[in-house]
Amino acid sequence: WDAFYPYLRSRKFNDDSAPRPPLHGTVLLVEDERAVRLVVERALRRGGLDVITASDGGLALDILGNAAVDILVSDVVMPGIDGVELLEHIRARRPGLPVVLMSGYAEPPQRRALEGAGAVFLAKPFAADDLLDAVRTALHGWSGLPGDLVVAPRAHA
Repeated sequence: WDAFYPYLRSRKFNDDSAPRPPLHGTVLLVEDERAVRLVVERALRRGGLDVITASDGGLALDILGNAAVDILVSDVVMPGIDGVELLEHIRARRPGLPVVLMSGYAEPPQRRALEGAGAVFLAKPFAADDLLDAVRTALHGWSGLPGDLVVAPRAHA
């Protein structure tokens, strides 16, 4: 398999001079790698969001049934319920929930599933500002309609 890092500007928050809407609300962060989860959680909290974390998709589904969540931010490649399957479950339960999916591996079957489900995709590795812009896009610039995929910019080295 090959890692695929698309580089497309998001439709809404790609101009550094444009004012960015403030972030608030509760994020459910799903990431199986502890170190990545901690870094992403810290960036989201610094961005003004409350964060609930889950280490896998099954736990995320349990949390979604019991907690008020405004947006889901999830890894795509995880053991058990992966991000694509998690997205399918969420669309059945809460079709309007904004979703950001992050991955360093964008394999064709996963990309097709994401494109049909309406999610913001964020390619790893990314900077904290790219993460926050992806969340802003999902919360404020995403119509929630299937097929409305937005690819956030990849961090520059």
